[in-house]
Amino acid sequence: YTEELANFNAQIAEEVVYDDGQEERRELHIDGAHVEGTPFQRAKVASDKFAAMAWPLQLWGGSAIIAAGNGANSHLRAAIQELSPRFVVRRVYRHSGWRQIGGVWFYLHGAGAIGPSGPVPGIEVNLEDRLSHLRLPDPPSANSAELKASVKASLDLLYLSKREVIGAVVLGGVFRAILAEVLPVTMGIWLEGRTGAFKTQLAAPAQSFYGAEFTRDPPPAHWACTADAIQAVTFRAKAAPAPPSDSPPPPRP
Repeated sequence: YTEELANFNAQIAEEVVYDDGQEERRELHIDGAHVEGTPFQRAKVASDKFAAMAWPLQLWGGSAIIAAGNGANSHLRAAIQELSPRFVVRRVYRHSGWRQIGGVWFYLHGAGAIGPSGPVPGIEVNLEDRLSHLRLPDPPSANSAELKASVKASLDLLYLSKREVIGAVVLGGVFRAILAEVLPVTMGIWLEGRTGAFKTQLAAPAQSFYGAEFTRDPPPAHWACTADAIQAVTFRAKAAPAPPSDSPPPPRP
């Protein structure tokens, strides 16, 4: 486009669709450079903010100038879209749990997706904050020594408490959570006890079925969070346990 519209060139490099299982949010990633050749940092612009054309000044600074005139913004917006090469549209899932994609059910987790035949390439999942620890390993082969050892280690959870029924309830919650898509969960497990009674330490091994790093860090949610924040975490976790903890969360870096 010409300097009559702006003193910079810009093209849409890719469009990213963020999908949380209920809503989709689109974001345009735009590459640009000043007419003198100085490149700008890639701009990430929400699709509903693109047409207003306030983003060049906000993201690229005062050297990115749009020409004066009532129609300049509209013409520049159209020019960027018309003259952008065929760009990639990426879908990024922002939740874990079951999702039907192309008529096939997959289980989404922080490292990707698992389908009927095992790990599936090309499905991108991005979980936020400590929910990013929700990452599953590749499934072991049937009847393998690794699978047998995993099952035995799972049953050892029964003996984490002096009362085996507590371990049985916690272990049941681990496997009940993943069935939520076909059998909605209408109840929860509540671990109650005085401070220092190792409630979080009992919940951590259960949470670690869905991500090994949960044994080192607190669970994804904390009771000091707002109700909306806790609900958001459990919503994104979907068919996975996400127990709130009353242990102090680690300081943010």
